[in-house]
Amino acid sequence: MTEPTPLDRERAEVRQRRQKLQSVWNQMKQRCRNPNDPHYARYGARGIEVRWPNFKEFADWAMANGYQPGLSIDRIDNDGHYEPANCRWADITTQMRNRSDNRKLTAFGETKCIADWVEDPRCVVNYSTLVQRAAKSNWPSEEMLTTASQPNQMARLGRGNPTVCPNGHDLAKTRVWNKRGDYYCRSCSNEQRRARYHERKAACAP
Repeated sequence: MTEPTPLDRERAEVRQRRQKLQSVWNQMKQRCRNPNDPHYARYGARGIEVRWPNFKEFADWAMANGYQPGLSIDRIDNDGHYEPANCRWADITTQMRNRSDNRKLTAFGETKCIADWVEDPRCVVNYSTLVQRAAKSNWPSEEMLTTASQPNQMARLGRGNPTVCPNGHDLAKTRVWNKRGDYYCRSCSNEQRRARYHERKAACAP
């Protein structure tokens, strides 16, 4: 079997990209033109249209304007159409910032979307935690950003992030957090459970 030439590999890559672009094209048309599509309410029902006349012109535009595997088509103006002047290829972080339903938080005198706050050094929680807090919590925004989640309870209590348990064992590989705010290694935690079990057993003995 002969080895593929560089030209053969390039052609195969182009074919693969066009196949993925065909899927993007079909999905755009569905959410803009098919009332039964689950995303139609956010696209077609708002009057958003696909303005490329056919797939070939869309694919040619995509290949000439930065399409790469892993990127998604993104409308710069969320109220605008799918058309060359209003579209770009973006990663998931850029798209999250540009969503029409993106939640914004005001803290420390600044207003930013959640994706931007997560990258701010004052924020100590991840994206999903901050989204949940913003949706359900009545905390002040500053507390949402600066209050660590439970696995980082030690930092919130001002005890730092320990590298050894109270018995001096290494916490690098495994740690167990308890309600007193202490970290124990797995071995010490298991020993504590066994000791409590034997204490209860002795207390119940006749």
